[in-house]
Amino acid sequence: MGFTEIIFFFLFLPVSIIVYLLVDRFISSGKAKNIVLILLSLGFYYWASKQSLVLFLSIVVFSYLAGLAIGNEKKEKKKLGFAVCGLVGALLFFKYAAFVTRWINQIVEKDIIRLGSFVVPIGISFVVFEAVSYVVDIYRGDAPAGSFLDCLTFFSLFPKLVSGPIVLWKDFQGQIHNRKSSLEKTSLGLERIIIGYAKKVIIADTLGLQISLISNGLASGGADWPSMWLKALLYFFQIYYDFSGYSDIAIGLAEVFGFSFKENFSHPYLSQSISEFWRRWHISLGTWFREYVYIPLGGNRKGNVYLNLFVVFLLTGIWHGSGWTFLIWGGFHGICVVFERRMREKEWYKKTPAFFKWVVTMFVVFLTWILFMSSGLPDAQKNFMGLFQSLATEHMTFTWRYYLSSRTIILLVISMLYELSGLEFVQKKLQMFETHKMVIIGKKVFLIVLLVIDMLFVINSTYHPFIYFQF
Repeated sequence: MGFTEIIFFFLFLPVSIIVYLLVDRFISSGKAKNIVLILLSLGFYYWASKQSLVLFLSIVVFSYLAGLAIGNEKKEKKKLGFAVCGLVGALLFFKYAAFVTRWINQIVEKDIIRLGSFVVPIGISFVVFEAVSYVVDIYRGDAPAGSFLDCLTFFSLFPKLVSGPIVLWKDFQGQIHNRKSSLEKTSLGLERIIIGYAKKVIIADTLGLQISLISNGLASGGADWPSMWLKALLYFFQIYYDFSGYSDIAIGLAEVFGFSFKENFSHPYLSQSISEFWRRWHISLGTWFREYVYIPLGGNRKGNVYLNLFVVFLLTGIWHGSGWTFLIWGGFHGICVVFERRMREKEWYKKTPAFFKWVVTMFVVFLTWILFMSSGLPDAQKNFMGLFQSLATEHMTFTWRYYLSSRTIILLVISMLYELSGLEFVQKKLQMFETHKMVIIGKKVFLIVLLVIDMLFVINSTYHPFIYFQF
């Protein structure tokens, strides 16, 4: 059950909010509120993937027991190592065993390894990373071990369960029993949910349909090079509004339930370097890698800082998927970050105009998203070739003029304007008017209209999947 499915949007979502708020209003017990969330979340997970519910609960039980063992006075590093290796080992098996098996068999040109079919738990990457946060934070003394009920609340909370954002145990633990819903938080949360759905179903899904049209045209009769540039541009915005839309829904829902999650996106397409891009894009993932990989490797103080940075980004690529395209994508971002680190104190780099830095950064991000978009290296090669030479055949039906519809142009303009709204001087201008009575009324009316449009798109849309579900 995804956030954009009709049964979730019109039934599960409103029922969950109403039930929780009623419990919060009439029952003061924090345990009761957590039990309600656990039941809702396990029901959500069962609906989404009943085959992997037992595997998910096994990870929760393992993490809980590991936390108890690690949380004693001795703080033995061996126990922590065993727990982390067990969790990461499970992630590696479920996500990469099939890829490694195929790779080895291709090298030897024989099926020397045969791997039977198995169920990959949905959201395994996010669940395991939160589990590592749980045991490491306990070991470091950043937060105490929780009860089994606390663990179930932390791991199963359905807004973040499938595709994040990744929440650290030390940030979550203090909110388990000390939170209270309020009219203001509920209002802000619902506003966030409405905007998140607009990003997803209105912008990302519509752009996704156009990408599918170009891909289908390419497969059947080829495509001209402007269509391939358009395809890459559409994906450039689709992946952002798809994932940031999901994050907005998740953060908004959590806020309705009384939790405060940190931002996961901060206008990343305004970045003037790849390093800045990663401080603005999927912030929760970057925070996790900094806390549990970069700093343990030595960070800025020990070892080779450039090697530490490159390893982090290489692992970021591997985390995203079991394919060479993800490995190359992560490695190239790592090379860019290392280069920027070496050059940042150079006089020529400091004097480089901000606009030029932004153009170069966005061009790098634009090109590397093509790797992300591609199903494999052959597909990536075709997508890159199509940018510089026509892939058209005599059977080509449509050119770029067909794909660049008026609706697509409007959505691209809206996508660009939303990012530009993150500029500092624009933010200051907007803050000057946000307390005006007419602006407040206009905003409420706009949100109501946007909600109605969200509903219509959810009902009529045939394109639903979140890109980050695959991770």
